[in-house]
Amino acid sequence: MRITIDARAADGPPTGIAWYVRTLLRALAESSAQHHYLLLRQRVDGAQPLVGDPRFEEVAAAPSGDLWLEFNLEPILQDFAADVYHSPLGAPAVVCPAATVMTVHDVIPRVMPEVVDDAFRQYFNDRLAPGLRWCDHLIAVSRHTAHDLTHLYGIGPDSISVVPEAAPAEHVRAVAEANTDSVLASLGVCRPYLLYVGAVEARKNVAGLLDAFGILAGKGNDLVHLVLVGAARDNSSELARRLRQFTANDHVLWLEEVSPPELCSIYSGATAFVFPSLYEGFGLPVLEAMSHGLPVIVSRVSSLPELVGEAGMLINPYDVGELASAMGAVASRPALRADLGTRSARRATHFTPAAMAGGTLGAYRNALEVRASR
Repeated sequence: MRITIDARAADGPPTGIAWYVRTLLRALAESSAQHHYLLLRQRVDGAQPLVGDPRFEEVAAAPSGDLWLEFNLEPILQDFAADVYHSPLGAPAVVCPAATVMTVHDVIPRVMPEVVDDAFRQYFNDRLAPGLRWCDHLIAVSRHTAHDLTHLYGIGPDSISVVPEAAPAEHVRAVAEANTDSVLASLGVCRPYLLYVGAVEARKNVAGLLDAFGILAGKGNDLVHLVLVGAARDNSSELARRLRQFTANDHVLWLEEVSPPELCSIYSGATAFVFPSLYEGFGLPVLEAMSHGLPVIVSRVSSLPELVGEAGMLINPYDVGELASAMGAVASRPALRADLGTRSARRATHFTPAAMAGGTLGAYRNALEVRASR
């Protein structure tokens, strides 16, 4: 196959979408399948290639904007003789000479419209939602997202391939204990600590996490710390102000930005990982934590039970007391931590780059079959 992938997100900020694209490209490169790829990038001149493999070519594209795609994608695909066009984030151009595949990470603007800004909600409704129907095939990153596509948008299950993500190699590398100690000291991280990684926004239930930690500390569990890693979203300024008030307490630390090596050390040194999100399409930070063998406490909603299986503690994210109890149990019971950590590490081995590449290539073949039948 000759496959074109919109890889522009990989050149942007290190968001979940950026890591998805980078991890997918690496997984496809590691596959033995002899396909040829053309990657659309924000810029090519002077940029390090995304994949050091002769099967991958690159071409410059406008950093963002569907208007550019509508006017330029068709000749690019024709020149490359593309069989498949894959959009890992947005809908493809309306006129597309190749079989089209779109990855759907979640449908948050539909199920939780109050947590996204007006501009993105409008874009989702006007552009992405219609694109679900004109694509030849869809990739959903979880069974839960596939279920949402079927029940909220009427997309038939045969039109969806469920392809779970793999953890970025940069975030799951093993770290020597001495290196971990050095990095934690440089960042001001004190052990023992419970860890949260993700955006600081309402959907992630950071407010509930802070309330639960307050309950935990009030019950005499004042030895454990709480470390949060992640930037505040634009519409979460009030939450960010509240979090900064919490960090006046020596037991709460907020690190808005860290490097991948620093993040690996932070994962490695944590007592447990806590992720009480209200809705997730997949939950990549949870997989990263499990890959480090951390006990995980997650919400029993959306895709998270599917990701964690029986490897973690599942809580009601709307019950702060239940969350506090789970945090206290994992912080105070070494045997429980050991058991959960072993299960986490075992569970994480199910989500491999090879499986991600194989499932994605299967989706490409499905799209080709659909296009051929039209």
